[in-house]
Amino acid sequence: MNTKKCPYCSEEILIVAKKCKHCGEWFGNVATEVQKRMMECPFCSEKIEEGLDICPVCKEPFAKEQEKKVPEKKKRTVWKILSIIAIAWIALAIVVNIAKSFSGKYEEKIVGSYSYTKTEDSEDGVFVTINGKCRFGKIFNEYGAYKNSGTMIMTVIDDDGDKSTLKYKLEVNAKYKIKDKYIIYDIKPEDIEITQTYSDDRELSKIMRDHFIPQVKHDMVVENREKILELNDKYLKTEEEYNGETITMTYIRQ
Repeated sequence: MNTKKCPYCSEEILIVAKKCKHCGEWFGNVATEVQKRMMECPFCSEKIEEGLDICPVCKEPFAKEQEKKVPEKKKRTVWKILSIIAIAWIALAIVVNIAKSFSGKYEEKIVGSYSYTKTEDSEDGVFVTINGKCRFGKIFNEYGAYKNSGTMIMTVIDDDGDKSTLKYKLEVNAKYKIKDKYIIYDIKPEDIEITQTYSDDRELSKIMRDHFIPQVKHDMVVENREKILELNDKYLKTEEEYNGETITMTYIRQ
């Protein structure tokens, strides 16, 4: 029987073959027909086969009617997305780092539990509320235990007035020490757990998961000090420079 070489992998195949049995490539008009049966995933934009219920690349489910027409993604300008990430970034930084600025005589004063709550908003329709509790343990051999458990609720109102909500839970179990007028945190990536507990917006959720959260974890390890403005029996007031922003927080002693 007559054979020819596959134009893609150069293996011997039948001259009448429409598809290479070695590399799987289609030939001629058949290849064009196969390409026509592909579609773009509405979530990750990868080319995938029509008729699937779940994208094999990003694992997002989508309705059958999307096989015929990919729905238009919710419109968000670049500045809107950057605003969302920036304000959430600052909020989570507040949850993670909360104390830092005294001399050695304050090592015992900081020990204890604190609660905190704060709302950040921007002119771009991004609102973030954080709240939680943290605890500084007694210092032994230079270091003490540090634990922070908080939540973040993000609300985004887009240009059309549509509202999206995302909720996150944060747990940090690390160490701290006091040096001069700062508390220095010893935080490793494995000490941080950020979990999404609710989302009604897949696009925004994906942005947060792929770009924002990994960067926040990195910054928690690198940005590891914060100045204390006041420390007494009732509250702890701090100030921190984070990504060009000055963050001031008040933590109520429990």
